[in-house]
Amino acid sequence: MKFSEKIYRGRGIILGIFAISLLLLPPNQSTISVSAFILLICGICLRIAARRNMGIHSRSSTIEAPKLVQEGMYKKIRHPLYLSNGFIASGFLLLHLGWQTITFPIAAFLWLFLFFLAHNEDLFLHQKFGSVWENWAKQTPFMFPSLKGIRNLNFERGIFEAFSEDFWTWFLLILYLALIFIRRIFF
Repeated sequence: MKFSEKIYRGRGIILGIFAISLLLLPPNQSTISVSAFILLICGICLRIAARRNMGIHSRSSTIEAPKLVQEGMYKKIRHPLYLSNGFIASGFLLLHLGWQTITFPIAAFLWLFLFFLAHNEDLFLHQKFGSVWENWAKQTPFMFPSLKGIRNLNFERGIFEAFSEDFWTWFLLILYLALIFIRRIFF
């Protein structure tokens, strides 16, 4: 098994270690950053929008793709889930640490990790779908979307269905948010 496959397989564990490690750092006791909530809201909205066109197949420990999703947010960006994860994790980072010096190297590591995962997924999709992926990739930005025409997106699922497919993610995010506030108040 290649190193990149091992990293992909353990991505949830790696992000979990990141989350627990973050809680071990002392929280910023000054005011809570509004930018943290903006990042969290953007990440949540983007995640739900991406899930409306994507199936459950992303839950696997290996990269799998029964089809190349090119509709909805995937028409505007190739990796909206990784971008949403980055926004949400950065929001938690700012919520807990604020704009301290230590925040920046942690954020850099996080984003490099997400870019690594997205790049490996691109390599897999290119190998699996060939010229179809190449044509899609030429028209679709890697990680940061063009917001032009965002209103004209077509979705395969409703918001509730997309939300419920990601139930455990939402549960863990709410739990983590509660842990950040408990850490901030009591410790």
